Amino acid sequence: YETNYEAALSRARKEGKSLLLFMTTSYCPWCRKLENRILAQAEVDAKIKEKYIPLALNLDKDSYPEQFAKTRFTPILYIVNSKDGTIEHKFVGYSAREAFLQVLK
Repeated sequence: YETNYEAALSRARKEGKSLLLFMTTSYCPWCRKLENRILAQAEVDAKIKEKYIPLALNLDKDSYPEQFAKTRFTPILYIVNSKDGTIEHKFVGYSAREAFLQVLK
C-alpha cells in the first residue's frame, strides 16, 4: 500500500484507476481486524490492486485533504475518483466489510 496521499493520487491518475484510501489509527482494534481478516486475504488484496491504487493513512499522524478528516471513527475505507478527488464510496467501521466486498466483485 502507498503511504503518501499525493503520490498515490498521482499514480492512480497515471494508471487510470481510482484510489482506495484506508484510514486507520494506531489504537483501533477494528482497524487491525479489517487489515488482518479482510485486506490481508490474497484474493481480496489481488482484487484491490487490480481495480485501485491502495493507500493506507493514519488519521492522527499522516497528512491528507481535509475532506477525509470529517469522520473520526475508524476504520474508514474511501474510494476516491483520481481525476477530481471526489469520494465515490465511503465505508465506515468494520461492519461495512460486506458492502466493501460487494464493490470489489
